[in-house]
Amino acid sequence: MWLVLPCPLFRSGFSLNLKWIILCWSRYRIKNLPASRICRYVDQMQNECMQIFTDGSRDPVCGKTGFGVYVAYLQIQQNIRVSDNLSVFSSELLANLWATCWTEQVKPSRNVICSDSAAALFALQGESSTAHPDLTSEILCCLLQIEQLGCHVEFSWE
Repeated sequence: MWLVLPCPLFRSGFSLNLKWIILCWSRYRIKNLPASRICRYVDQMQNECMQIFTDGSRDPVCGKTGFGVYVAYLQIQQNIRVSDNLSVFSSELLANLWATCWTEQVKPSRNVICSDSAAALFALQGESSTAHPDLTSEILCCLLQIEQLGCHVEFSWE
């Protein structure tokens, strides 16, 4: 049985280390932490936050690339096509950039950006690669602006 990692994985201030959370999760699963307890925590966190789901993709045959963003509470869905032959990693970062820019404009008080790209989240923590410093720095600037507005953004890897 697969369980979703509890959010938040890290806050906009990056006070928590994503690798540490994954390590702790592995230990909890080994110790058979009751799934119901973890699910209650996840449900509680998700009910208190504006959830924004992001995903990037690339067609391996024709190279068309794009990303999608879905704001669950408001039922806002955006599917955006970007330049051909970008990597999936680039698409994931662009999706996170769209989500942070939207958050900066709309200003909901608590947000969880849910991504399925651990690589993109590690890049935002400055731990995985030097690829696309332009995109990562723009996302981090948006997060700083959001924090200065008094809003809160968390990331979840699902």
